[in-house]
Amino acid sequence: VVVTRDEDKTVSLEERAALANSAGADLFISLHCNAAENRTKRGVETYVLDTTSDVVASRVAARENATSVAASNEIGTILASMRLADHSKSSTNFAELLQRAALASVKPAYPDVHDGGVHRAGFYVLVGARMPSVLFEMSYISQPEEEAKLRDAQYRQRLAEGVANAVRAYREGR
Repeated sequence: VVVTRDEDKTVSLEERAALANSAGADLFISLHCNAAENRTKRGVETYVLDTTSDVVASRVAARENATSVAASNEIGTILASMRLADHSKSSTNFAELLQRAALASVKPAYPDVHDGGVHRAGFYVLVGARMPSVLFEMSYISQPEEEAKLRDAQYRQRLAEGVANAVRAYREGR
């Protein structure tokens, strides 16, 4: 396990993926606490990179290459399809394992935890990883009951156990 930060300091999205790449990581798991303007939104959610739309691919490539969206459209499309071919299936498989394992670990003690599911999104933090990658939203800090759960050491421990169980299952080929 390589941790990108162990204190409250900013580590750029590029640096996070670079650390995983330089370590030769088998998986990249970006852990987050979600937030929404709608304070009733809740749940545990897992995301994989979606570069299937040309708009997302173009924006990612423009940021990556520090060029305009129009100038990088072609290279963005090529990079997106290469990325999808290499890691999309493995990332999706791991995301589904992670979602199931986290809920299996948390729900016995916290039965009201909502299954937010697995989704595709254009999260830039996942772009640079050269291995299967997911972004895991552990709960909504903007939802009062979930914020209270996130303050609970047992809840956090159960989430951590869910992540560990998913990694174990992935390594075992499940």
